[in-house]
Amino acid sequence: MNNSGPCLDERASYGYKKSELTLLDLYSGCGGMSTGLCLGAKLSGVNLVTKWAVDFNESACESLRLNHPNSQIRNESAEDFLDLLKEWEKLCKRYAVDLRKSYRIPNEDEGKVNPEYKIPTGEHEVLRLVDICYGDTSETGKRGLKFKVYQQIKPF
Repeated sequence: MNNSGPCLDERASYGYKKSELTLLDLYSGCGGMSTGLCLGAKLSGVNLVTKWAVDFNESACESLRLNHPNSQIRNESAEDFLDLLKEWEKLCKRYAVDLRKSYRIPNEDEGKVNPEYKIPTGEHEVLRLVDICYGDTSETGKRGLKFKVYQQIKPF
């Protein structure tokens, strides 16, 4: 008989509270450490989930995607990811909207395109923001915030 305490299945009957925590794994590699932390937390009655992981090594990220299919895996340097968070915070502060003041009930014309509206030259209509990163993705020597967007190209 194991005297180390109640097994995992018995813990619920003792009133252990299961809380859920999310984990960001920087320099994640293939995810061994975050997997171990999640398993250890589970033994303690905590539901720890690797929600995000960042690593520069493409093979490690592919392995991590297979082992943690519900995690968002970013194949970039941790430094670029942290710079992304800083730039995102600046954007949020610059374009902050008080949702309590801006909440309104949409009218029946909401979402309809005015056929007379012309998008200014150099601007594009974006339907959805797909991803965001920070760095020099085009290898031009200019680091900065980069957006991956989905836009619908309309024939003329």
